Amino acid sequence: FLSTREEQGKKLIQDVCGQDIKVEVLCDPTYLLSKQEWEERIPTKQMLDEKYVLCYLIGNDVTQKMCAKRYAQKHGLKLVALMSNESVSEIDMTFPDLNIMGAGPVDFINWIRGSVCFFTDSFHGLAFSVIHEKQFYVFYRHKSGAEKSRNSRIDNIIDMWGVKERLIVDEKRDWDSYIEVPVDYKSVSEKVAQKREEGLSYLKCALTFN
Repeated sequence: FLSTREEQGKKLIQDVCGQDIKVEVLCDPTYLLSKQEWEERIPTKQMLDEKYVLCYLIGNDVTQKMCAKRYAQKHGLKLVALMSNESVSEIDMTFPDLNIMGAGPVDFINWIRGSVCFFTDSFHGLAFSVIHEKQFYVFYRHKSGAEKSRNSRIDNIIDMWGVKERLIVDEKRDWDSYIEVPVDYKSVSEKVAQKREEGLSYLKCALTFN
């Protein structure tokens, strides 16, 4: 049994192992638990009394951080930044209203749950936004063609859920003139549920195969 999260991964496997090799493209394992099941495992707790925009950017692109800041300012919301230890930029200590260092998995998920909107370049940040039906915007972490680019992960999942409009490629976006349309979670969550069932069915089959 071979599975991958992206069509690009399937192509790579078949290029190496042969086109006759069966490879399933499945959603990331985080999606195999529903919103309710995640809440049962990680109870919801309020992280802040005020409404806030959350920012979690693993890359060190200053223009992306300022894009999130302009959004928060336009909506009159506090900007909270979850800091990453993978990279540092010169504005990390000054661009947010509240800087959170060393947040663990429980806090990470609860900061996302409580946010009005979430800005991220993280695949799993995007995943938990969708699972918990949050408004979000996602950036590419590396520019197209970069050696360490993981853009295909983002491209594949926003295409799967039908939310391509949530990808920001112009980090200098003028939010004053931008017409914001909320994510249609009735449609998105139905797609997630379908992919969850496909993933669980595949896993059950793989683990019980004789």
